[in-house]
Amino acid sequence: SSGINAEYGVHGLEEKDGQQDQDLIRQMFEELSEAPAIEKVSRIGSNRETSKPRPVKVALRSRDAVWGILRKRTLLKESGRYWRVFLSPDKTEDERVAQRDLVAELKERRAKDKRKDFRIKGGKIVESAKGGTTWTLAGS
Repeated sequence: SSGINAEYGVHGLEEKDGQQDQDLIRQMFEELSEAPAIEKVSRIGSNRETSKPRPVKVALRSRDAVWGILRKRTLLKESGRYWRVFLSPDKTEDERVAQRDLVAELKERRAKDKRKDFRIKGGKIVESAKGGTTWTLAGS
């Protein structure tokens, strides 16, 4: 049975006229050597006249299948075709709002201090030193 726990989001997947999103998702799964049973694939939001593709919501038959895909998501970065694609677990409205606020704060910090490298890790904004060391900023 499908449910909120068996869904996840795909961000950055190309959006082409006439090409089925389900086929694109199956091709992406092949890249991960996975072939889970797909319940439903749908774009989120209305058609926009922008170059940025709309996110895709994917529902699989089992929660285990979702976590199997999510565990392998870093392999997409190494692939030539899907290096810009990002997979994320399905989020509640509150979680989406919190993430949006965090991203806004991240952009603000990056604009204020361009010499430092800020990232989101574990739901907090962290600063990465040039040597690769990461530490949590006070107050985040």
